[in-house]
Amino acid sequence: MDPTGLLTLCAARAVRVIALAQLDAAVAAYGRFDNPDDPEALHDFRVALRRLRSCMQAYQDVLLDTVSKKGRKQLRRLARATNEARDVEVRIEWLRSHELHLPARQRIGWLWLLEGLEARKAKAYEEIRTRVIKDFLRLEPKLRKQLQRYTVAYDLDGQAREIPFAEIIGKHIKQHGKEMERALWRAASSADVQTLHNTRIQVKRLRYLLEPIQEEIKDGKQIIKQLKELQDLLGDLHDAHLHAQEIALAVETAAAGRARRLLEIELGNEADPAHLRAEQRRNEHAGLVTLARLAKARTETLFTEITARYLDDGAQTLVRRIARLGQSLIEKARNNK
Repeated sequence: MDPTGLLTLCAARAVRVIALAQLDAAVAAYGRFDNPDDPEALHDFRVALRRLRSCMQAYQDVLLDTVSKKGRKQLRRLARATNEARDVEVRIEWLRSHELHLPARQRIGWLWLLEGLEARKAKAYEEIRTRVIKDFLRLEPKLRKQLQRYTVAYDLDGQAREIPFAEIIGKHIKQHGKEMERALWRAASSADVQTLHNTRIQVKRLRYLLEPIQEEIKDGKQIIKQLKELQDLLGDLHDAHLHAQEIALAVETAAAGRARRLLEIELGNEADPAHLRAEQRRNEHAGLVTLARLAKARTETLFTEITARYLDDGAQTLVRRIARLGQSLIEKARNNK
């Protein structure tokens, strides 16, 4: 199905065209998994699943007649199961980019943390390639069949009662725009981790709503560009918070592991003084503390930029454009009835 001209369709058909296009994208990405020269295949698969899940969540009332609740839950579980791989990838990328920020004597902590993350990444990828893919291949044909049909109700006079897609998406755009605005207002400091994370989710959902119709609406690409910029900033800030949490936990784990190793050496029947001295010099703490400072500085820098561009009334122009867009789509749909 060609996902164009969506605003001329009824909601039941348009939503299914969007969902099937996203399902096709997931299948296409899966088909590239065996290509060793295509490192983006798994990333594209995860993105397609998230977009499909977001579509089915936003328009679940339109899909109720043919798409089962069980199928939606299975899709949600699959999308969530890919989160660990993405989060670990981001943390590894951040760590590698900061290697040269640490003195050589502190890189033992950096290397210790990197090795742990690489092990988690390998495990997460294996989980996706086995259980997640297996579940997706079972779900995909069932979901495709459910998305390829919908129910039309007719009045006694023979008129079909079909809701225009433009009206449905217009209402969603207005609703998500208001929720995004409220979320932005609530963010008072860089320590408002959950508030800022919720804001990012609202921005992402709004962007996902608009992307399928960007060619059909005035200034669509420009609005989506602004939303992506805000989403990226909020995403970077969320990742910085995750880096800080990861490092704090690593400090505790490293300290416990070092104490345990020293105790084992000291209690050994043939304790080697040289081995003990080498282990005493091997300390991950300093490097991890430096990384923690870098993560904290990154959160403050990002929050300052977000505040300057979007929290100090900077988002008002974007919010108004979104509200006008939503209202115009609703009016267009009603005028064409």
